[in-house]
Amino acid sequence: MRALVLLCAALSLAAPAHAQGGHTRTGSDTRFVERQPLRRATSAIQTRGGEVALLLIDRKLVMQLTDRGLSKMDRDMDADAKQEESGLARVIAGMVRSGVRTMLDRGMEYPISELREARYENGRLVLENREGKSIFDDVRVNDDQVMESFSPAEARAFAARVNQARRRVDM
Repeated sequence: MRALVLLCAALSLAAPAHAQGGHTRTGSDTRFVERQPLRRATSAIQTRGGEVALLLIDRKLVMQLTDRGLSKMDRDMDADAKQEESGLARVIAGMVRSGVRTMLDRGMEYPISELREARYENGRLVLENREGKSIFDDVRVNDDQVMESFSPAEARAFAARVNQARRRVDM
């Protein structure tokens, strides 16, 4: 659970308390949305471990845990809960698990119109915004940076598809 809680911590630090139109703004162009079915994506890539997916849907990128990632988190949290000894500790742990599960059952969405470029560089997928900053750069799962967890060939191909979609948006 510790590993997936790192992702939760990253998400919660990025999210303010208000929601706009059913989405939660993060203070940048990234916002939280309902998790998307992989079949909606025109292109998708998953980490080598299969826990995180990055999807290209219409004019947006969405990073989210996969069903596999959520299942692993649920198993880890269930295992942790079984270690709780007192009834009160189990109740509190259950509330925390519910909150974590709700938080992680979301995706982070970013408009491709705000991207300068996508590329694979130095062992990582780089999604650079118009200001030259990398997006999704601090997201970690199992102490691994997600953007370093894609296969090089798949990351290069995905970057090319994102750039192609970005150029269509600019037309």
